[in-house]
Amino acid sequence: MNIRRAQWAGVEFQPDLKHPGAPVRLGLVLYEPAKTGGRVVVIGRLPKSDSRPAAFKDTSPTTMQIAANWVTIMAKDAVDGAKEDLFARLSENWHWNLYVIEPTEITLAASADLTNRAKALFKRFVGEAFTATPNPSKKIATKLRARRSPAPRARLGNEVPHYTPQSWLIAQIAPHLAAHHS
Repeated sequence: MNIRRAQWAGVEFQPDLKHPGAPVRLGLVLYEPAKTGGRVVVIGRLPKSDSRPAAFKDTSPTTMQIAANWVTIMAKDAVDGAKEDLFARLSENWHWNLYVIEPTEITLAASADLTNRAKALFKRFVGEAFTATPNPSKKIATKLRARRSPAPRARLGNEVPHYTPQSWLIAQIAPHLAAHHS
């Protein structure tokens, strides 16, 4: 049986550095080295500013933004640099409120799926099953595209092109038009 080796490290968050309490376990980074650079999975919970968990009640807005976006930011850091010192580099970059704990080596079966293993490690580390929620930014972008007003049509003769701006754009333009016509 072919065995693969990997490393994982938990990601914790300290909501208040002035009055430290128990850290909040947000997720983990799983790295499987390979000759071509390896594969990285970053998986975790994302606390939101508008519905803060109790542990984040006194967290500043800036720090809250870091906590709410840590998966994307840390995944970019993980992919951008050299992989042979991945966890040392992440520990150097992330050592204040959000930090990576000491990595642990694990073995994977040849047929093991890295994402499924990350989900199992997440459950063991965080204490709850990982459930992916749909990406709200994709839904918002789709809704905006669906509500977008038609593009201006080319002029034919004296016809004025039809264009209705979105309501937020009207609110931005209307005060300027009123000032010019008075």
